Amino acid sequence: MTTILEIISIALIAVGTFFFIVGLIGLVRLPDVFTRLHATTKCDTLGVGAILLGLIVYQGFDLTSIKLFMIIFFVYLTNPTAAQIISKGGYVSGVNPCKITNYDKCSKQTIAPRRKDTGEDTGEDIGEQKPEKMGHGSGKNQKNDPLEEGD
Repeated sequence: MTTILEIISIALIAVGTFFFIVGLIGLVRLPDVFTRLHATTKCDTLGVGAILLGLIVYQGFDLTSIKLFMIIFFVYLTNPTAAQIISKGGYVSGVNPCKITNYDKCSKQTIAPRRKDTGEDTGEDIGEQKPEKMGHGSGKNQKNDPLEEGD
């Protein structure tokens, strides 16, 4: 029975290592920060999950395996959330997606106008505006927005 558990454990660790390698390749080969972040986040989350599951199978079910399950839970909870916040911060700071991106979902969001002298919120509701009007990004991808082709 232990041989079967060891084989399952080794297989799970190998799968986790495979996901890490794929994430590394995505980090090197993808064109911009948003696609790189997407690839590494997905692969790291799956890789950590598979490796820790392999360690749980190898260790056996005891207090250590409960701790490893908790680590898996927190990684699955925090990794996608952190990636979302990092990518949103990159977009707001003016980092543009690559040229092959067809749809800019963030350009439709409502952002309150700021006073030029102090930078404080004016309290007005401005509705939807383009990023170039809000001071975020250059708006280069607005030509390819499929929602505005019919206007």
